[in-house]
Amino acid sequence: MKNNNKRIYAPLTIITIGIVCIGTIIISSILIAETPNPIDRSHKNDFLISQGIVGKISELRMTVDLADEAEAKGYKIKDIPQQVFTTFEVIAKGNTVAKLPVPLAGSTNEGVVYIHTILPSNAPRDGSNVYVWKNGTQLQIRRAAKADSVIDVQLPLDKGYNYLCFLVKSGNSWWGRSRVIRIESPGSEEKKDPAPIPVQDFWDEANAKGYNPPKKDSIIPFLSMTITSRGKIIAEIPNPLAGVTEQGVADSYLRLPSNLSGSNNSVFIWNNGETTPVSKLARSEQNVLSKVVLSRGYNYICAIVFDGQKYIGRSPMMRINSTVHASIARFEMVWDGPGDMDLHIDSPETGFHVCFSNTSIDYSGVRANLDVDNMAGFGPENIRIYSLPGKINVRCFVNYYSGGSNPIGVTVRFYDKNNKMIKTEHKTFSASDIRPTAQFTDKSWLAGTVTLEP
Repeated sequence: MKNNNKRIYAPLTIITIGIVCIGTIIISSILIAETPNPIDRSHKNDFLISQGIVGKISELRMTVDLADEAEAKGYKIKDIPQQVFTTFEVIAKGNTVAKLPVPLAGSTNEGVVYIHTILPSNAPRDGSNVYVWKNGTQLQIRRAAKADSVIDVQLPLDKGYNYLCFLVKSGNSWWGRSRVIRIESPGSEEKKDPAPIPVQDFWDEANAKGYNPPKKDSIIPFLSMTITSRGKIIAEIPNPLAGVTEQGVADSYLRLPSNLSGSNNSVFIWNNGETTPVSKLARSEQNVLSKVVLSRGYNYICAIVFDGQKYIGRSPMMRINSTVHASIARFEMVWDGPGDMDLHIDSPETGFHVCFSNTSIDYSGVRANLDVDNMAGFGPENIRIYSLPGKINVRCFVNYYSGGSNPIGVTVRFYDKNNKMIKTEHKTFSASDIRPTAQFTDKSWLAGTVTLEP
């Protein structure tokens, strides 16, 4: 009988130990995810044992992926090799929805999110094309991006589950992808009531500054307007209408009014007296996502809508105070349709060149950067020069990178160190003006040459 009992109890003992070990690992994993310092270092042996468990769990957490779940839904992604991205975060109005290493899945009531990553250190050194992958579709967001580059973008979501990851392509081959994250959302097309119109906005203040804002009594009921910086709200209808950011570029998300007529509406962002086109042939309730270049100091911003040549109205006036580092000069480009235009600033006498393939320079006394490389259309693109070793002549030129069937009107604005616009140049490009290169050629448009001093 004793021998039989041993045969019965031995498997039970093994099973019990196994259950306890699994439970310990699960509890440890939860603690690691939620506790900043889960290890009591006062017990050295316990610490060493825990450290081993932590290491194994950390390795496991770095490989967990929702690609299988995405593929089960019919979204093919696993053919692209998974690489180790240490940063991938999804933010909705300042709240983290999902991130690496955990949680890989989350839900939000918002239809648009901000997603952020840093390219791995072992990414191709000669530059890569970066895409956002969502439910089987690809959106290119960067060219010539180098290892350790910061990548971020606003992204509208579909209703239901959104499987997201970053893709990196080197030449014609996929180098790799991040892990797949899952976000549940009502979608960017969810029906909404108009945002309440605030009793007072910043129109009077903008007018007093001499910016000649759109008509005061022409506010129309936008469904929403939010301006964010790295996923955090700066200003929003109906409040707060004012905010502060350290950045020189912000993200704008508009939901157009539901009572617009037809689909021949043009939408612009008005900022301190200058307009930037952000959408053409727009319809009621359409989502419009764009970048907004901020000057140092107060930026008075609203959206304006035209039906053909007829002015329809504006959103409430916001005020954003940017404390971005002061610049010696700033060059901003906008254009009036889809297509990829590229802004360049160079100095043949000193050799520096800022553009999409060399977005930031800091050497020999020259410090400058391209704030944003807009590849989809309309702009803006913006280059700031922060320091120079002495008096230098710089050249501002534009290349029509993508080409297209329709003429594209391009405007370049020159700003001095006081953020005063000193010059505006305009050119209409045709399809034959295509120049998919980072170099100055006979197809480039020389918008101007200016002399700058420190």
